[in-house]
Amino acid sequence: MNWLLRLFLLITSLVTSAESLASHTKADHFENVKLQLNWAHQFRFAGYYMAIEKGYYAKSGIEVDIQQASLRTNSIDILLSGDADYAVSGADALIAKSRNMPVVALAAISHDSPLSLMVRKDSDIETAADLRGKNIMLSESNRFAIVAMLKKSGLSVGDYNILPISANHSTLINKLTDAYPVYITDKGYFNTDLDVEYTYLRPKDYGLEFYNDILITTENEINNNRFRSSDFREASLKGWKYALANVDETIDLILNKYPNQSNTRERLKLEANELIKLVRPLQTEVGSMKDTYWLHMLDTFKELGLTDKTPPLTSFIYKPKAEDHLDYLRITPEERAWFRQHWNQIRIGVNPDWFPIEFTNKDGAHSGISSDLIKKIGQDLKIYIKSAQGLTQAEATLKLKNKELDVLPASVKTKEKEEYLLFSKPYMSSDWVMITTQTYKTIKPTTLVDGKETYSLKGLTDEKIAVTNGYVSHQRLKDNWPMLEL
Repeated sequence: MNWLLRLFLLITSLVTSAESLASHTKADHFENVKLQLNWAHQFRFAGYYMAIEKGYYAKSGIEVDIQQASLRTNSIDILLSGDADYAVSGADALIAKSRNMPVVALAAISHDSPLSLMVRKDSDIETAADLRGKNIMLSESNRFAIVAMLKKSGLSVGDYNILPISANHSTLINKLTDAYPVYITDKGYFNTDLDVEYTYLRPKDYGLEFYNDILITTENEINNNRFRSSDFREASLKGWKYALANVDETIDLILNKYPNQSNTRERLKLEANELIKLVRPLQTEVGSMKDTYWLHMLDTFKELGLTDKTPPLTSFIYKPKAEDHLDYLRITPEERAWFRQHWNQIRIGVNPDWFPIEFTNKDGAHSGISSDLIKKIGQDLKIYIKSAQGLTQAEATLKLKNKELDVLPASVKTKEKEEYLLFSKPYMSSDWVMITTQTYKTIKPTTLVDGKETYSLKGLTDEKIAVTNGYVSHQRLKDNWPMLEL
């Protein structure tokens, strides 16, 4: 008698075992990451706010906690300390890389640096060279673009006094400092001061062009969570595109959910209009980066003596790869999160002697039809699969149930297994047959169907039948023909 053998990928961990699925919420499967800003909430971080609001991160199974910067915060230091998974930085990220810090640039939002020094127009300061002997406030982040401008103007660090940055530019109004670092995107806001007019000293006006508002992460994040870093980057850039195309809606969001006492609708509108000029979304792809531009920045820093190192830019400039995206897999956010967490540690159970389906060859390696399938899956998804060998089918199924394994490459669906395991669609079908020796007697027909003799297992009631314990064939014979001696 023939039975149909249908092979499935038997999966327990893409979300969880079926028996416990109902007890888990979506939040259980979302990965929480922290994004460290390098300033307080403003429109310059609008893309990340919108990526949360529009569910772009959530669609990828990511939950994002955005951390504002304090006056003494250096976003790179926080990132490298492990207190953040991603951060926003300026050109300082390249200096950090030259100092062997394991940072990676994922995307550059501003293609022209908005950083500048603001000075009072009624002072004697007209150029950067006029800051010799003056007091300059600098923040912990983004200071290198300013230092580069001063260096190019003939000023070394000892030629001016660096003061800790104050919470706002009132120190400049009150003449407690001679120069205050600002983004040129805030120019319209500062120019509303009725009694004071300002001059802006921009590195760009001194031939210095730098990427800015750079989304960065660590080499460890790229190596250990490459799917997550790819998903985070893509969701962030999608948020940026939406924010730049929907400025008024984004301003409403910032005012309602990301309060900052300095923000007003007018100020955010002015900032947005100036920022769009720097991002240039109609001329360049948002977040794109060019190797030549980074090399130009590095050469500039080296020429000005800010670094004498040539870091490996191949490990610094992130290059998106098609295989790092999970968009082509039709999986849920929960499954996506699980996949990102386990892509380098997926465990499969291998039957050592189920020829030709799967077996262990003379070298101890997983072989057979299921092996070819698993290798193809691993190659296509760029994932690492570790096999646990020498297990019987029953032992492997038990380990799968207990979540000591993740996948059985070849299994047969049964109602019992469906209670706690998940199955793929069948990828192979075959017949089951009974065999005996050529000299053994033929099974006699025992029934008539439409007047024709046919065969039934009832003809084997006096015979001993050898089966593999734990296999589906064993269970089906026990259930359907209890009179047989197995």
